[in-house]
Amino acid sequence: MTRIWVFTVMAVLVLPMAMAQNVFIVTEQNQLEKPGTGNLADYLRGKGYNVTVDANDTSGSSDYSGDLTAEEISYLESFDVVIVHRAVSSGSYNTATCIAQWNNLNVPLLNGSAYLVRNSRWLWINSAQERSVWEGVDIVQPNHPIVKGLTGVFFDTPLGIDHVGPGDVGQGTIVATILDNNGADAPAIVAWEPGQSFYSSGGQTHKQARVFLPIYRYHENTTGSDPADGDFPNYTQNGLSLIDQAIKWLATFKVKSSSAQNWECY
Repeated sequence: MTRIWVFTVMAVLVLPMAMAQNVFIVTEQNQLEKPGTGNLADYLRGKGYNVTVDANDTSGSSDYSGDLTAEEISYLESFDVVIVHRAVSSGSYNTATCIAQWNNLNVPLLNGSAYLVRNSRWLWINSAQERSVWEGVDIVQPNHPIVKGLTGVFFDTPLGIDHVGPGDVGQGTIVATILDNNGADAPAIVAWEPGQSFYSSGGQTHKQARVFLPIYRYHENTTGSDPADGDFPNYTQNGLSLIDQAIKWLATFKVKSSSAQNWECY
């Protein structure tokens, strides 16, 4: 009887992390993330995640822009991880109410937009957005779970990608850096655990884990007119694994924060 009881307890403790995580992608270009399109959502589905994509079919629009309703907040917080894609217009998420709502969503969040984390939008990093051409980043915390066992290579060719310049990240961990347009080290991948503040002069708080990890702007692809253009297939397996491991790291905090799990959802 004792052995059966111990096995049952261990199974219950392990079960939430063993099952597929539920991921929601906020995007204003949901046609690029539908099943079969071969982009980020398909990659994550292939990794075993249950992926739900912003349902707004109008290009350039999201169901979650502007101030959120109580119902929208509750829905977003029902997921294990929320991803805010690079394919959003930061100006649509820029009221004081909207900023505070997104920053304090009680769900781990991966932000792929340098436009949103900068010091004129969500105030995570005290820096402006930049765009430069690169293949990857320099890992400075090689044992962090987001990058452990991986290199900093994102793409199979140099591509123009949006990032931030040098700036204060508060109590966040700078996991990787990139040279900005002036040759200075700038934060490229940043992780904040719950309770670790953004930069203090921004005045923003957050309840759950947060990661800034730039997602490529493949919704803006104009191949032939810009030598820095690319597409989702330009991601290397290593670059995709960085996203996968960031989601896995974030999801651990969703489980830890749940004092009473709803086991029926697993």
